[in-house]
Amino acid sequence: MNKILEILKPYGRPTPKEEAILDAVLERVGRKLLTPEDAIDEIMERLDWPLERAAAEVDGYLE
Repeated sequence: MNKILEILKPYGRPTPKEEAILDAVLERVGRKLLTPEDAIDEIMERLDWPLERAAAEVDGYLE
């Protein structure tokens, strides 16, 4: 978890709009409607986030 926090720290908190999109994507992962890999791709596409940030968010959710 510390590694995930280290990766996310430079990016700061997501905006409310970003957080809503992120929550919706991660909810679909939790309900097994989306694989973690597909979630990373969707986060990168919809939020224009780098791979490292998207992957850290998904990894943090899965822990």
